[in-house]
Amino acid sequence: MGDFVQENKRFLVIHVAGALVFLIAWLILGAIFEGDIVSNKSRTRTAKRTASQAMPSSVNLRSIEDGLKDQEDDVSALRRAIERQPNQRFTLEGQPDPDLWYNEVSERIDEELVEQCARRNIEIDGDLGRPGKYPSSPREFAWYIRGLEAVDQVLRLAIKTHDEVLEEGLARIDPITIVPPVRRRGRMASAKPFVLGHELDMTVVGHPTALAFLIEELSRAREGTALVLKEARIHSLDLPPGMQARGPRRGGRRVASDPRDRGRVEARLIVQTIDVDPKGRVKAKGAIR
Repeated sequence: MGDFVQENKRFLVIHVAGALVFLIAWLILGAIFEGDIVSNKSRTRTAKRTASQAMPSSVNLRSIEDGLKDQEDDVSALRRAIERQPNQRFTLEGQPDPDLWYNEVSERIDEELVEQCARRNIEIDGDLGRPGKYPSSPREFAWYIRGLEAVDQVLRLAIKTHDEVLEEGLARIDPITIVPPVRRRGRMASAKPFVLGHELDMTVVGHPTALAFLIEELSRAREGTALVLKEARIHSLDLPPGMQARGPRRGGRRVASDPRDRGRVEARLIVQTIDVDPKGRVKAKGAIR
């Protein structure tokens, strides 16, 4: 044993000294932080006790969490069903010149869809719903370009109505108006916080069967491209004999009815796209702004 100690004396001294240093450091640190550790444990126990007292015994926390999860799932499903996922060509993404892109989008609809409608004898409002006052800011250009996406969709449905339901069943879609954005304090805003909607106000004339199909298609939920039909006012353009020359009132004045409209109906339709506004905020006490 003595020989072993003598041979390993240096090794034993180093390790024993290291163990003593560690023990001393541990005791010092324990003395320094013991008060904080005890205090933190005490606060934790107090917080748990307070929380258990604040929660009524009849409340099932697990049930509440499950209900919240179900509600979040329902909101997600609703959002998928109605929220618009814009086609990139109807946004300003990657476009350095909003003015130029606005005109290109309009020209593409003219050349592609308005021409197809003309070949099917469907008259289309030449302005495509664009405002009389030319957009003056990137935000306005973006707004009306998104509105043109809805116009594009309506014209495609009009072509589908002609081709699949009734040839020359639609006579005209005129006028078309892309409803301008709500303005607050000189800037664009949403009338409903958290939701941005691009409204399309249009008048469609055609055979009742064709109008019924078009309205049904507009109302059909399509994930990512949904249009919400907000309003539909329909009346017949057929008038008793002798009244054709007088016609209906429009804009406060009486106009002559078109003999070609016999057997047709006129529908004023207001449709809306739905986008979630990421800038919507909630103030204190749940008030929405």
